[in-house]
Amino acid sequence: MLYLRQDSIADPVDRFLTEELSHRTLADALTSSRTLDAGGEPVLMAGWIGEPTTIKAMTVHELTP
Repeated sequence: MLYLRQDSIADPVDRFLTEELSHRTLADALTSSRTLDAGGEPVLMAGWIGEPTTIKAMTVHELTP
């Protein structure tokens, strides 16, 4: 089990969540879903999905002491 002090991670996590849950990000996610439903190219969509995965990995790296 890992224990972290709240004050050591609260600001970075808040920033990350604010960016990821921004209107633009949610709108992009909805657009992506609709594009796939309408027959959009899955390979192209995979690239779009990869971007948030990269952002998440970078954030985890930044938060790891």
